[in-house]
Amino acid sequence: KEVNFNVLRFDIISFIKKYWTSGDKKIRSRIYVFLACLSISVFLWLMIKLSLESSSDIDLPVAYNNLPENKILINKPDSILYLRIRSKGFKLFSDKYFKDFNTFSLDLRNLKLKSRNAKYYAYIQTTYLKKRLRRELNIAAELLSVSPDTLFFEFLDVVHKKVPVKLDFEYSFKKQHFLYDTIQIEPDSVIITGPLELLNTISFVETLKTNLNEISEDQTFNLDINTENIDQNISLSKDNVEVYLDVEEFTEAEVEVPIETIRDVKEITLRTFPDKVKITYLVALKDYKRVEPAMFSAYVSYKSSSGNKSSKLKVHIKQNPKFTKITKIQPEKVEFIIHK
Repeated sequence: KEVNFNVLRFDIISFIKKYWTSGDKKIRSRIYVFLACLSISVFLWLMIKLSLESSSDIDLPVAYNNLPENKILINKPDSILYLRIRSKGFKLFSDKYFKDFNTFSLDLRNLKLKSRNAKYYAYIQTTYLKKRLRRELNIAAELLSVSPDTLFFEFLDVVHKKVPVKLDFEYSFKKQHFLYDTIQIEPDSVIITGPLELLNTISFVETLKTNLNEISEDQTFNLDINTENIDQNISLSKDNVEVYLDVEEFTEAEVEVPIETIRDVKEITLRTFPDKVKITYLVALKDYKRVEPAMFSAYVSYKSSSGNKSSKLKVHIKQNPKFTKITKIQPEKVEFIIHK
């Protein structure tokens, strides 16, 4: 007849609870004796079991270091080694539960590679690792086997490529504030390393999207490169860039200059009405005093406007200081007469 141990355990616990709380000292003393005998029996059983030989498994994390020169690992070899050990219970219990096994490191630098279809292949038979495993892990038990029995590796040649960094960056300024110079990125390009077939798909890398609003002063900050869509077999020389914004407060100013007439048709001479134009521009406050009217010039061209049916010529800016931003030309077009 089968014994239901779960029911039996519940009955024993119920029995102990019932009579322990009954207040009968005689019954309590008998329960003490029962528990003492039970404890001794369990202890003796445990000692007998631990004195016998048995086997068990240990899970050992493994890491792969020092890849063959100019090669990249493209497959995923096993990350866990399963060690089957055998010993008497005391040693087995100690090896399995009281040892803190660190990650086992495998050096792949001297692997013997075989080439096939632009790829390189190699393997390690874990049987040959048994002595090293016992020595480095200080296992007292007998090491029966290591699983898997073979570790397979697949490599590709590593190549390098320089690609520009693009900013995924939106910004706005406070009123009358603008960039004084172009946005500076350091570095403005990175070296990507990986298999040729993967590198051929990348022409640039981009930063993580960033927004800055109401900028009114110089800004320096770091932006991480977005690697979400970059294959894990590709590495970057840098994973972030430093961005610098040179920001200045600008003011609006005006200057009036004569309109030059470009004589691009030899037979004619032009005369414009009016003969001057007002140029409105923005300039940084620190450069305001540097501006002189002679730095600006405007012109009209009969030839460039000859295809236009309008009776007016468009005014063009011939020159202006690099540190100014033209916002308005007044008038934009002028009337003219032709002298032959």
